[in-house]
Amino acid sequence: MSKKLIYSDYDIFASIYNKHWGHYAEHSYLLLEKLILQYAPPHSHILNLCCGTGHLTKKLIENHFVVTGIDGSAQMIEYARQNAPDAAFIVDDARYFNMLSLLAIA
Repeated sequence: MSKKLIYSDYDIFASIYNKHWGHYAEHSYLLLEKLILQYAPPHSHILNLCCGTGHLTKKLIENHFVVTGIDGSAQMIEYARQNAPDAAFIVDDARYFNMLSLLAIA
């Protein structure tokens, strides 16, 4: 994880995003399934970078994937934890995210 103090402009409209836009992410699952997920065995671990409010994360979990979501907005992550309680979530800035730090957490 980055050691920078994270402030996200997305915090301001996280509730609006969750209510009106987050569900769009569920539709992207169908495209991901055709392009990538059909080749992943069940229970594969997926890193959902910039996971937003967790709607895609929820869909991935429903389809037997293990998911870690990362987003720079603490408010988005709060909604993500409500929408997909079986996932792990990290507040971090994707621009500075270090994959090795995720391995240390696991």
